[in-house]
Amino acid sequence: MAKSKLPLKRDDNPAFRVPLNPTQLQELGQLAVTWGQIDTMMLNAIAQLSKIDGGTAYVLLDSTTSGVRLNLFKRLIPRIGGEAIRNLAEEFCERMNSLVAKRNHIMHGLWRWRIDHKRNEGTPACYFFKEGENDIFATDLADLVKRANGESVAIHRVLSAIMSTAPITDGDERPAHVFSDGFYIPREPLPKLL
Repeated sequence: MAKSKLPLKRDDNPAFRVPLNPTQLQELGQLAVTWGQIDTMMLNAIAQLSKIDGGTAYVLLDSTTSGVRLNLFKRLIPRIGGEAIRNLAEEFCERMNSLVAKRNHIMHGLWRWRIDHKRNEGTPACYFFKEGENDIFATDLADLVKRANGESVAIHRVLSAIMSTAPITDGDERPAHVFSDGFYIPREPLPKLL
């Protein structure tokens, strides 16, 4: 295949200006990172409930969307021992249904200025073709981050119960660090974290 003769300038800037301020960008990043936690723990819960190893679950589910994982997890809830944990898992799934849609909207949509012509002002908002004109505004990000954080904690509690382990915290309910060699709280001093 012939290469284009048009020069492509590598730059720090995308094609369009990003209308989000630094706090909103941080919230969007926090949502993306927290979502990775949720997806990973859903995958692990599916593996445990399906009685397959994590590597096999990863091969089977790596290219699936959060919605597909959520639906699969939902179908496996009857396998969870203990009514309280089953209820927590069901509640997690109910709350996640709307959160998945909003996450998809803001991660796959176009962030742009929503113009109010009557007031002659613009507000950062995300347009997603599947949702029509139902924009999600940048001011909604903080609430979405809190909701995602809560769901990360919920699926962690469910996964911990499925695996018969205690939820991982630093002892005072703060989230623990996750390291490349495992989910644990090191007893020795932490490595230098950059």
